[in-house]
Amino acid sequence: MSTGELVGLLSTALLAGLLIGAGAVRSSAARRARIEQSRRDRLDAYAGWLAARRSLSRASISLVAAFRALAAERPDAPLFSLRTAEAQRCRAAWCNGVRDLDLAEAALLVRCRTWRVTLDRAGADVLQAAIDGSDAEVRALVASLQAADRQVEETVRGVLEVEFAPAHRHAVLARLAQLSAGIKNVTDRWVRR
Repeated sequence: MSTGELVGLLSTALLAGLLIGAGAVRSSAARRARIEQSRRDRLDAYAGWLAARRSLSRASISLVAAFRALAAERPDAPLFSLRTAEAQRCRAAWCNGVRDLDLAEAALLVRCRTWRVTLDRAGADVLQAAIDGSDAEVRALVASLQAADRQVEETVRGVLEVEFAPAHRHAVLARLAQLSAGIKNVTDRWVRR
């Protein structure tokens, strides 16, 4: 093989190696960007669900308090119209909270394929029982809502510790290092020929 042919062959191998390497780097960067965007989307979904649960709990407590205050007010009292308006605002906030929680749970199901947690929420029947019930029933409702909020926080923390642990990131970096080593081996073999 002449010197010109050898130089041409090495130049071609070098160019092919550079193109393959550039493609691998670009592919790796694009994949890393997709993984990071997916991670951010999942974090947003968890945060949205946690916020929606907390908001619905507060709206539920406000709804019960407003309707209990309305029930205690005489219809001919000067504050009756204000209490009615406040009760209606609380009802609207509760309905919005239910809708927001539904949307947040749907986002979790779409973005987090491993999501299997379903936590009960206080429905209209539970709230109506607290409105019509005693102070002890209201306290029990508030305690159960607070316990459910704590359970949601613990659930989200547990998921985040597992799913977003640094070990997970190290596994991705180790896989990228393996791919890089494989490409280097191929290019080394080409150079030796």
